[in-house]
Amino acid sequence: MQHKRIVSIISFCIVFIIGFSCFVVYAFYEKARIAGIYEDGVKAYEDGDYDEAIELLNTIGDYQDAIQYIENAERWNKYSEAISYYESGDYEEAYQLFVELGDFENSRQYLIKTQLPEVSRVQADTYQEAMDYYENKDYEKAKVLFEQLTDYKNSQVMIIKCENGEKRLELATTVCAGVNSTVAVSVDGSVYITDYYDRSNVNFSNWRDIVSISCHGYLYIGLDGEGRVYSTGKFGNLDTDVNGKPGWDEEFIAVAAGEQYIIGLKADGTVLHLGRNYEDQKDCEKWKDIVYIASGRRTIVGLDKDGRIHVAGQDAAVLQEYVDDHSEWFDLKSIDVGGSGEKGDTHIVGLLDDGSVIAYMSGKDKYGKCQVEKWDEIVTISAGENHTVGITKDKRVVIAGNDGTKEYPGKEFLDKTKNWENVIAISAGTNYTVSVMTDKDGNNVICGAGYEDQGQIEFAGWNDVRVW
Repeated sequence: MQHKRIVSIISFCIVFIIGFSCFVVYAFYEKARIAGIYEDGVKAYEDGDYDEAIELLNTIGDYQDAIQYIENAERWNKYSEAISYYESGDYEEAYQLFVELGDFENSRQYLIKTQLPEVSRVQADTYQEAMDYYENKDYEKAKVLFEQLTDYKNSQVMIIKCENGEKRLELATTVCAGVNSTVAVSVDGSVYITDYYDRSNVNFSNWRDIVSISCHGYLYIGLDGEGRVYSTGKFGNLDTDVNGKPGWDEEFIAVAAGEQYIIGLKADGTVLHLGRNYEDQKDCEKWKDIVYIASGRRTIVGLDKDGRIHVAGQDAAVLQEYVDDHSEWFDLKSIDVGGSGEKGDTHIVGLLDDGSVIAYMSGKDKYGKCQVEKWDEIVTISAGENHTVGITKDKRVVIAGNDGTKEYPGKEFLDKTKNWENVIAISAGTNYTVSVMTDKDGNNVICGAGYEDQGQIEFAGWNDVRVW
């Protein structure tokens, strides 16, 4: 009898264990199944397949935030339906749906437009399309639409802003080789910087939508899509913070940095300077009708609308006299200035419309950085401290001069740049050069050659550098 009781108990335990195990396995499987459905539903939602998302998520009830996804998917479907009615001209049906949608997306804007007269509705649509182009920096298309709108809203103001935006992108530098660091603009408008030893005074946290950047030493200046100027860093006791400074809150189209100073080209063709003035760099503020600026270590150059060159700073008198007396220096496509900053060691380089390049040295050209007379089909130039570089029409690099250091001879420097292909942007710094190239997948890849004592050419993670 006792034996039968023991057998019964054991049998019960076995059945219980098997049943409980089956329950645990089922529960685990069910949980995994629901989680899988949830993931598929969320993916469908993110892909814009709202019907599929609703169908999947409806099968798992209130799992996590499935209900919220369902409600949002239903709103998107209704919104798409309302837009279809609006675009087909059925404004009455569109109106009803936009009322139901309330503040979802831009339903309120469409709600207003459904009640406008036909002419006003067309203008409102055109204006919105133009603003979309403007915000995406497609200024050419935006300008065409704003011109069609004549006096509608602030279209005339936006036409000017489009023109300034086009100039900003035309003059923009999105990669800059400085003295001991390199900076570049990412496609999302943020800033990359190499990791040199002292960045205690550098802060890019409030920089947004940057389209152009320049640096020198420990100074950095940037320009955003609306023409606002940002500055950070410090060199000595000179004040180069643009915040609160007269004139620096206006609209700018170009910026540049030199040794202990920064400059900006305003939309009205005048130039502002902040910082070092030991060599009369501030004289650039006397210039008018400027359309192009560039800065070297201690020298600033500009082009005016009539094609005349202006020079301020170190060796300005020598350089100005030379360019004024030589007609080939009029009507340049672009200009740059380099040199060590010492008297008699400044060189200017000019790019002509035919792709040829000219250069002049304020003193003895001991590194050969002005030996550019054989260059042709050049599309971009950049002047460094002891060398000059250019990009050819077929996207290769040419170089004149060397970096002037025993540790890194010029021949080695030249040999490295020979391997660069599909180059679309370049910047010559102090004893090194940085370029942006397009790889086989169409990505913008940055690389450098030359002096690297402070990590100037270490670009880990810089995979999406912007080039306009």
